[in-house]
Amino acid sequence: MPSSLSLDPAPAVMSGLAECLSPDEHARAERFVSSRDRARFVAGRSFLRRLLSEYLGTEARDVRFRYAFHGKPVLADSDAALRFNLAHADALAICAVVSGCEEIGVDVERVHAKGDVAARGQAGDLLLMLWGRRGSDAADVCGDAALLERFLA
Repeated sequence: MPSSLSLDPAPAVMSGLAECLSPDEHARAERFVSSRDRARFVAGRSFLRRLLSEYLGTEARDVRFRYAFHGKPVLADSDAALRFNLAHADALAICAVVSGCEEIGVDVERVHAKGDVAARGQAGDLLLMLWGRRGSDAADVCGDAALLERFLA
């Protein structure tokens, strides 16, 4: 189930987000030089904890992580069948959660201006990468810009 969130919540909301973070997450947040990046980290980690707590039937502060390759958080409880992936770009975060699979992946990218990717001629390449020849053929038929516009909507 994918869920998304703005990482720039209102200041009144921001104050309560850090309550569920672990001591190591508080320490990590403090290492951010930029207050904006610090706030986004806190909002993202709180979002992740609260979302996972719904699946686990526990409090957000009780969700425990261990860190895998490249620092990727995974649930510390090896019996948990849940897998998740959190991605963010600027102020947008998206998280996918699945049960019964080995891994799940999700990504979010920022397109700076409408048609920006299509203008650089990358839509066909993106669709080829995601859907193989079918995606590339669809880009040829519909045109890169029109297909990418539908994909990004």
